[in-house]
Amino acid sequence: MAEAFRRDPSDERRIVGRLDDVERAVVVDLMHQTSVLLSDGSDDAPDAPRGTDEDELFAALGRSMSAREAPRDPALRRLLPDGVKDDDGAAAEFRRLTEASLRDRKLRNLATAMTAFERAGANADLAQTMSAGEPRDVVLDEAEARATMMALTDVRLVLAERLGVRTDADADALVEQVERGQVPSDEEQLMAAYYDFLTWLAESVTLAVMREA
Repeated sequence: MAEAFRRDPSDERRIVGRLDDVERAVVVDLMHQTSVLLSDGSDDAPDAPRGTDEDELFAALGRSMSAREAPRDPALRRLLPDGVKDDDGAAAEFRRLTEASLRDRKLRNLATAMTAFERAGANADLAQTMSAGEPRDVVLDEAEARATMMALTDVRLVLAERLGVRTDADADALVEQVERGQVPSDEEQLMAAYYDFLTWLAESVTLAVMREA
């Protein structure tokens, strides 16, 4: 069972949580799916832009200067919202200037978080490996923790849109439905469980980050 992220008492520069293999796999898979959505459906989403070399900089600049329409997928629109309300022309211009860099920043956060969660499995010690169901430490430095906090928020936004959760009241109603076993379908029940788990996980990372070393 997962344990909340906290500052490591022996080294408060580290933020440590514990998740078992299944929990980590779920988090990484949901982050990957969100990356694919942000990458316009490209399956190479895990290779999201990470560097700052000259070619990547000019590629991003070229994308940012191209005309862009608002995303049709409502979940993607939650991730890349209009910057100006009630003015389509101004909203389109704002999107043209900012959307590419926003996408890239979100993709980098997701890539950083996925790497950190995957590293927990790769660095498992022998005792943990022999007990595959046991939780393993997920260790984050400050930058990774902040990236993870933002990545989890974006995954939750996608799940929320798929579940029709747009307000705090919607979220409360969903919790009540789950507790009463009234979620309409198995798929929605699974998404609701993921949403609830990621909400708890994101809150624990946020609280740990706010408690500065």
